[in-house]
Amino acid sequence: MNVDEFVQHAEQLATAAEQAFAQAQDADSVEQTRVEFLGARSGKLKELQKQMGGLPKEARKTAGMKFNETKQRVQRAFDQAQQRLASSSAGRRGPAVDITLPGYRPHLGAVHPITQTIEHLKEIMGRLGFTTVEGPEVEDTWHNFIALNIPEDHPARDPPR
Repeated sequence: MNVDEFVQHAEQLATAAEQAFAQAQDADSVEQTRVEFLGARSGKLKELQKQMGGLPKEARKTAGMKFNETKQRVQRAFDQAQQRLASSSAGRRGPAVDITLPGYRPHLGAVHPITQTIEHLKEIMGRLGFTTVEGPEVEDTWHNFIALNIPEDHPARDPPR
């Protein structure tokens, strides 16, 4: 390979990179294009740099300047693609956060283990055909005696001590 071929190849590489970065529409495609051209191990720029070693010693200065120019063009195209994506995604974020609104209260606590066990047993018994009835745990005099027409002198109505 001579210097003219190297310069032509570098120019083609820079143009292809600029087009590829211009066509990238999302962050993934920009990253894939970056790896393709600027990748540290297998990028096209790395391959171009390796080709410089095969050039004659007196042609390396010209090739090195062209390589640096190509590398700068590719890096500039990458930076522009990132800026384009950043500016386009900034408009899609939606309305800004209104800090004057009250915040959301975090949910604190959990269901007590005994309550969890009772609910679990209710579920099991419900599948067996039983039903759960809620009511007061302590009845008053009206519901225990008067509403049931139990007379005042009945032994179940022991006077309180």
